[in-house]
Amino acid sequence: MKTKALFWSILLGVSLSACTKIDNRSESSTHLIAEDEGGQYVERVVPVNRYGMYGEQVTLRYYEAQPNVAYMSASDFHQMMLPEQKMGVAKQGGLYLLTANGVTARVNVDDDTFESSSFEDFTNMMSLWQPGMANVYFDAMGVVRYESIQHTPQTARMKFDFKKYDIDLHGDKDGVYLPFTTLADMYSDLHYNLTGFNGERIVINDTPEKGSMEAVDPTFTNECFLRESIADDLAKYRYNELCFAVDNFYGRIGRAVAEPVIITEGLDAALNAQGADGKLVRQLLQSTKTAEFVLGMNALYYFLYDGGHTVTRIPCLENATATFDPRYQAAVSAYPRAAELYEETLNTHRKSGKIRTDMREQRKKSLGDEHYYKKGNTAFCVFNSFVNFEWDAWHAYYRNGGEKPTLQKYPNDDLLILLDALEKAEADPEVENFVIDITTNGGGSGDAVLLLQSLIAGDCRAWVKNTMTGQTSVVSYEADRNLDRRFDEKDKEVKYHLNFAVLTSSYSFSCANWFPALMKDHGILVIGEKSGGGGCCIQQMVTADGLDYRISSFRMLITDQNFQSIDGGVEPHYALDRENHPEAFYDIEALGQIMDAYYNK
Repeated sequence: MKTKALFWSILLGVSLSACTKIDNRSESSTHLIAEDEGGQYVERVVPVNRYGMYGEQVTLRYYEAQPNVAYMSASDFHQMMLPEQKMGVAKQGGLYLLTANGVTARVNVDDDTFESSSFEDFTNMMSLWQPGMANVYFDAMGVVRYESIQHTPQTARMKFDFKKYDIDLHGDKDGVYLPFTTLADMYSDLHYNLTGFNGERIVINDTPEKGSMEAVDPTFTNECFLRESIADDLAKYRYNELCFAVDNFYGRIGRAVAEPVIITEGLDAALNAQGADGKLVRQLLQSTKTAEFVLGMNALYYFLYDGGHTVTRIPCLENATATFDPRYQAAVSAYPRAAELYEETLNTHRKSGKIRTDMREQRKKSLGDEHYYKKGNTAFCVFNSFVNFEWDAWHAYYRNGGEKPTLQKYPNDDLLILLDALEKAEADPEVENFVIDITTNGGGSGDAVLLLQSLIAGDCRAWVKNTMTGQTSVVSYEADRNLDRRFDEKDKEVKYHLNFAVLTSSYSFSCANWFPALMKDHGILVIGEKSGGGGCCIQQMVTADGLDYRISSFRMLITDQNFQSIDGGVEPHYALDRENHPEAFYDIEALGQIMDAYYNK
């Protein structure tokens, strides 16, 4: 239940000496660093919705220079996100040395900079799911668990220059204060550990299957749409923070229209470089009016579109449409070109969806509506999704020792469908070849990709690149191959004595692009057409007023084993012509002959 326990107390900032002696043995420089206390401020206690339940409160600050921009102590924020941890804070004049997860960050409130030799570790929240786990991709489905990571180089220093974005950092005798949304963006990770503040309350999310403020608490998002406008200072910060987030955390995968200038000069310059269209979007993104800002985010989708991972469009929730839609339509009438940019992007996305529809119709015409087929020595399994799983059942089984999910109980679970098909094929003495059809698979859970890699190729690793630091990494996982909730020697007993092939189309996106890339690296046959690409993990974000959007993340660009990006798609070993001969994709006998020729070599 939403608490009303909010109070204001006006406190005067106490001036701190700028002559505090600097310890020359420390990581800091030897010159005196001026302090920035921020002047007068007001404190406000707000409620926190953690994982769907209220019961906590935290204190935010509002400084006189930006009376509508919420700040929070870095140490309080860290403990809010990781309740069992406490951040160490050492003050040296205007320099603060923060220690979290065994890593030190250096914050200078005079220069407004944040610097760390391991930012990934400093903001790591994955210990919530597995002790000692690195800050990497993980769905916590249960079928795999993290094992180790190897970075090259081992560390990479990162420095955020907040002054560039007019984001002012403050400090006092107890700690350092950053805007709440800035901290939230810095901590957002690939497991959808994230938080947002809508001006009234904070929501914390931790589960990939929810993945947004709206999914955790729809009323949180509705309140944003019902708000006609925000204050000037908050609108300015909202835009500056969006620029900071995109400049530093966007995946830089090589697809987006604005990406080349974003890399060299940043989002603000990139929008200005796009002519009248970019300047219009920039104008809307700085508007105080919610409807105009939402239209700007929708139009920004055009400049950041990368196949479907980055999504800045913000559809209004049903409960707010009656109030919001008239205002949004007024914005569209005033700025029709922005709406056209948005519609062009949606049309691009729809073309991909049409490929899926056409392929489904062709498959039904050629084979029918089943998931498993067999002709001669070749079995064929339709694997439609890496995310259409009974998540609650899998979580109950792996986390709580509940009943093991079965196909009999969950006949629409795609992972169970595929695992059942593998057992049928392995038990059938006539079957030598097994085709995994992902022609209509748009991606989903990386955990499932890793499990299948282990079952088919005997490997359970990911090869990735951090596009901010340039580091390359090999992330090793363990797979529960027999699904008995134990990671032990018995997992090695699960083996399939089959020749495998992956059937792809240009719709096969994200995890359905990663899977054939891994298979190709392991010498497994890929048939069809070049997959649809998508090689970045997703990082969910929240604007400074509480609206959801997401970006391809800098943290993990998926690569092949040579650390070359796969975002452009995976070329098959044997190409099929979808436009002229779509029926060839579902000719099981012909696919079997292709496999026989490939594996007999």
